Amino acid sequence: MNELTREQILSMPAGRELDNLIVKYVLRKTTSKDRPNWYLIYGTTSSSVQEWAKIPRYSTDIAAAWEVVGKMHEDERWTLALERDSETNEWIADFNELGLSPAGVGKTAQEAIIKAALLAVMGL
Repeated sequence: MNELTREQILSMPAGRELDNLIVKYVLRKTTSKDRPNWYLIYGTTSSSVQEWAKIPRYSTDIAAAWEVVGKMHEDERWTLALERDSETNEWIADFNELGLSPAGVGKTAQEAIIKAALLAVMGL
């Protein structure tokens, strides 16, 4: 069961909470309990050898958001559709699984991409 709803994800502003959710659900990595905005890239939480990295700003940095697109494309089910609504000036992103996936909406392309990725992998 998901701890978040579709509505909660869509209502989140771009920022560190969304970035941390990408690490947890899309990258499937462990985040640090002691160091906010860090994640484990090598080892396990119980191993003596660990390597940690700062979580990129996926929801506010377009280059980081494209890394998420690359990760999503590793699974051939996901194809990104991205457009800007000229009436609302909002960005709409969608990772379709056979054309059936909910869209992420945001003020920027990167925010929409991140929300769409979360909705897709969480099945929302």
